[in-house]
Amino acid sequence: MAGMVHAQKAPVKFGNIDIRDLEMTTYHNDTTAPAVILCDYGYFDARNIMFTRIIRIKILKKEGYNWANRVFSTSSKSDIKGVTFNLVDGKIVETKLQSKSIFAEKVSGSNYRMTGR
Repeated sequence: MAGMVHAQKAPVKFGNIDIRDLEMTTYHNDTTAPAVILCDYGYFDARNIMFTRIIRIKILKKEGYNWANRVFSTSSKSDIKGVTFNLVDGKIVETKLQSKSIFAEKVSGSNYRMTGR
């Protein structure tokens, strides 16, 4: 695809989740961790001059809830998407981040701080 450069294949696709990630109850490298970042990557689309970042976080304990609140700096009001996945009775249940949970704070000029909660 013209305008996009990929140095490597994307490790995950937004909206697709592996059930093994949902079944994880502790992180084997640190069993005391309240949360673990499963994936954090981004790519630049030169045609649209847009950077996309995908972060996948597994919250393991109540103390890890603060990892769900993310703040992003941007030079324009950006599109933010978020999805929470839960395992309920062995089935994946998806809850999309509602627009009322996304806040844009103008910092200066055309610089914004976007927060999703």
